[in-house]
Amino acid sequence: MSGTTHELYDKRLKKPVVYRVVDLNEDITMQEIVTLKVGKCELRFDTPNFTSIFFNKSEKELLKAKEIYKTLINPKLSKRERFVLSKEDTVILFDYLEHVQSAITIAFTAVECLANDLLPDNFVYEEKRKGEETRQYDRKEIERWISTIDKL
Repeated sequence: MSGTTHELYDKRLKKPVVYRVVDLNEDITMQEIVTLKVGKCELRFDTPNFTSIFFNKSEKELLKAKEIYKTLINPKLSKRERFVLSKEDTVILFDYLEHVQSAITIAFTAVECLANDLLPDNFVYEEKRKGEETRQYDRKEIERWISTIDKL
């Protein structure tokens, strides 16, 4: 199997880990698998990359918002007049606002997820507060209690 490449079949897939076996002059590729029990059924699938899942969903929401903008909002803006939206168009406008809000919120979640993924396992964050002792946070505490901007 020398020279075999392993392609990611979906951008949301967690990348496999490649180990070099020096004695055999071979590489071993390992893919993490999730096993999920649902009732009597057992589902097995490749582990997703949650940062990619969030970015992908954010992109989908943004595309939906852009489509509504293109069909409902932009044509009215180009005429530079005052418009009273019909009930039907108001419902579509609310959909637009939901998609924009979702895209922003989910993109921010993706950034936080990425920041958490990049934390080294044994990393300790020290926070010095005025008049208090220095507080140390391990990786799990950093993920939970430290703001995204401080992680970045």
